Amino acid sequence: MTLLSLNDISEDDGQSIPRSIARVFDLLETVVGQGSCTLTEAAGEVELTPTTARRYLQALVARGYIERTTDGAYTVGPAVRVLAGALDDRDEVAALARRAQPHLERLASTVGESVYLGVVDDGSIVYVATAQTERAIRHVGWIGQRLPHEHTAIGAALATPGQPVFRSGGLEADISAVSYGLPGDWEGTAAISIVGPTHRFDHASITRFELALSQAVGALIDELRLEASR
Repeated sequence: MTLLSLNDISEDDGQSIPRSIARVFDLLETVVGQGSCTLTEAAGEVELTPTTARRYLQALVARGYIERTTDGAYTVGPAVRVLAGALDDRDEVAALARRAQPHLERLASTVGESVYLGVVDDGSIVYVATAQTERAIRHVGWIGQRLPHEHTAIGAALATPGQPVFRSGGLEADISAVSYGLPGDWEGTAAISIVGPTHRFDHASITRFELALSQAVGALIDELRLEASR
């Protein structure tokens, strides 16, 4: 299976996407990736004016892909949940992402940083699930992106399963990460990563992140093994 992102499609291959359509997908990915965001946050993430972003978001709301909460935030809608549920029955990566989500959310709550699940696809790392911290300054925006192995904590973790790996500044300046590759059937192909501002990754925090990450990975693997044995 090869995952395709909008960034992979160029004018040269005859499959260029109109800018307006690409922005709609960008907004959808932002809402799904963050779980919940305001109009201002969504517009800023994809570099649109609030007026234009609102128009595109309203189209997504009308189709049920996202929905607006009573406090005005945008979150995942029923259409996305239905599609995700259908994929879970057939796609092993989608199934892993669904089973991992509660573990990612607990981990993000425990460590106070954003958490990602990444899988190897066609020589790159693709982030397929995330849980965001509630802190005002946090890392967002990697969900669905295709990233290189080199110089990243998740790439190093995939190469050295069974232990957490720390990297800083590999892909973005002032961003650090602690990652842990999943063992068993997913060894070398999937990992969980804690990502956040470098100034919050001091020695004590890294030690705490490594312990929490190891426990989260262990709990996820135990759950997967239990399901496989049924």
